Amino acid sequence: MIIRNGNVFQEDGSYRKMDLYVENGRIVSDGTEVSDKEEVDASGLKVLPGLVDIHSHGAVGHDFSDADASGLKKILQYEKSQGVTSYCPTSMTLPMDQLIRIFASAAEVEQDESCARIVGLNMEGPFLDPAKKGAHDERYIRNPDIEFFRECQNVSGGKIKIVTVAPNMKGAEAFIREFKDEVVISVGHTGADYDCAARAMQEGAHHVTHLYNAMNRWDTGLLELSARQQMIRSVWQS
Repeated sequence: MIIRNGNVFQEDGSYRKMDLYVENGRIVSDGTEVSDKEEVDASGLKVLPGLVDIHSHGAVGHDFSDADASGLKKILQYEKSQGVTSYCPTSMTLPMDQLIRIFASAAEVEQDESCARIVGLNMEGPFLDPAKKGAHDERYIRNPDIEFFRECQNVSGGKIKIVTVAPNMKGAEAFIREFKDEVVISVGHTGADYDCAARAMQEGAHHVTHLYNAMNRWDTGLLELSARQQMIRSVWQS
């Protein structure tokens, strides 16, 4: 396939008008390597790698927390139509039995070429700080719970790849130590001060949920910690 006249995304963030040659799903250097000579005119369009959305609760009238596999497929189809090719459906703070159904639905959804690919699930809640609950239902917020998380992970088929934890809540450090090599531990929905956040990152947390959103003045230490961690560790190590 040959993609003609597109504004192609460059490594420095700019766009350059050029042709792209594709052979067996990979970009090659020139047209002599292309067996399929079908041409696509991308004039006036931007050509860039598929987008990755790691935090989204839903779209087009459907929510991942509906625990509806058919609704989740519609979300995935919409995401793909908007250029998102890799997607992490994101849950909310809800009762345990409902979260079990939600994570099970991710294992049931039928995906095809019309869908963004589920590369993991994002568990945002219930291990949050009630003082920073935001839109989450305080009735179902609970301290970080190792066994609770294991059950959710099991029904999901091991698909949970990121979980938000308020490090100032009881049991947070033990939770982080237990799962730091299995999932991305994200500090978020928390009133933790600098020292508390630092301990969490030393234990293995290395991501932040909703950075800058409703932060206390003393929370700004998270900014320094996050920048430091990003310099030495990739959020997606596996």
